[in-house]
Amino acid sequence: MSLKEDLNEDLKAAMRDRDETRKNTIRLLKAALMRAEQGKRDTLYQSNLEKVRQDLVKEYPELRGMDWTRLEEPLASQVNQRLSNLNVPDAAEYALGNAEIISVIQKEAKQRRDSIEAYHKGGRAELAAEESAELAILESYLPRQMTEMEIENIARQVMAATGAHSPAQMGIIMKELMPKIGAQADGKVVSQIVRRLLSEV
Repeated sequence: MSLKEDLNEDLKAAMRDRDETRKNTIRLLKAALMRAEQGKRDTLYQSNLEKVRQDLVKEYPELRGMDWTRLEEPLASQVNQRLSNLNVPDAAEYALGNAEIISVIQKEAKQRRDSIEAYHKGGRAELAAEESAELAILESYLPRQMTEMEIENIARQVMAATGAHSPAQMGIIMKELMPKIGAQADGKVVSQIVRRLLSEV
């Protein structure tokens, strides 16, 4: 079963059990996923549109540098016909895979962590508790999160392999480190650990 199917089933269960926190969290996540799919569809359409435009310029060199909204006949009809035949990407083309869904969940989780921090600083413990409850639900859909010790061990291996040991080289370390960690840790946590390790060198 895909993550999207899991979310749909969990939403039904939350509604059945009248679990308002889980229901609202999943609904917000599904809305974020829908926006991500819309963005992916628009990107695919624009990519296809650009390809058609490039093909048209090769076929009709006089189009280069011209305002395509002010073309004259018969060129205008020929161009408009080609553009009108451009299909909107099929749903299967822009449907999010599990890796993309996890990426969206990570972003949603980061928003909750940022909110928790802000609410604690503002003395709003009750709101921080609400965000923490939502964060726990979101994290249940993510891969097992690494401990700080596990992150530190991998970071040390990367530092040894790259020879990077100064704060100025943090970008080099993070570039090599994050693909190894993937969705198993929040990037902010990883960067904090790397900074600490570099300060100890």
